[in-house]
Amino acid sequence: MKSIYWKNVTMSAAFALSAVLGLAAPGLALAEGNGQGGPEGSGVEVHITGNGNALVRGAKVVSVSGTDVSATTAFGPSTLSWIIHTDTSTQFVRRFGGASSVAEITAGDTISFSGPLATSSGLVVNAKIVKDWSILKTRSMLTGVVASINAGSSSFGLSTNNHGTVTVNVASSTILMKNGINILFSLLGIGDKVKASGTFDAQASTLAAERIDVNFAASTTADGSGHEGNDDHGKGNGGGFLKFWSDHFFKLNFGHK
Repeated sequence: MKSIYWKNVTMSAAFALSAVLGLAAPGLALAEGNGQGGPEGSGVEVHITGNGNALVRGAKVVSVSGTDVSATTAFGPSTLSWIIHTDTSTQFVRRFGGASSVAEITAGDTISFSGPLATSSGLVVNAKIVKDWSILKTRSMLTGVVASINAGSSSFGLSTNNHGTVTVNVASSTILMKNGINILFSLLGIGDKVKASGTFDAQASTLAAERIDVNFAASTTADGSGHEGNDDHGKGNGGGFLKFWSDHFFKLNFGHK
């Protein structure tokens, strides 16, 4: 299939309009940036194939309404506006690969997405995959010492070496163990050595705990923090790219630089 590729160009308003009106043309590819995508997927890329599949990287979220996301891609002074339709079949992914949802997407986020163009007018995509580069939640395990306790909110401050003091939120479903026995939150004490695993939000410095082990036999690293699983691994120069496999579908791959 013949395609056209522009790299490191500044689109004029007329060219942006022709891109919108020429969606039925055989293959359109637009790109701006350093070609690397940047550590947060900030490089802008737009690929539209002759059979109507779209791949967009580096779009900025304008708003979220229900299951629809409005976003833009900017090429110099010109901007393309997108409506991303999502449903139960859409795969949502955090920056480093952990499962996400449309509820986690907010205005200002940088996203990449792929899927077929809808038959309605304008740039409307029925998204198969949406990756949010701005979500910093990670699947993590933290160790440290209980520095404070808030019984009213069922939370406590965990003093760690790598992340400072992290607020650990305890839900009714959280498993709380001490010496191999289930205990109540009220039995947690300041100074207790704790290992807590769950979803860590680096921006908010909070951990939604799934399991907490109190006064455990130390078997983790001495730096006071660790990671379990392979979903995400904090905020860094993450890789990850959208790869076009055929005219019929796209696949999202992930990695780390």
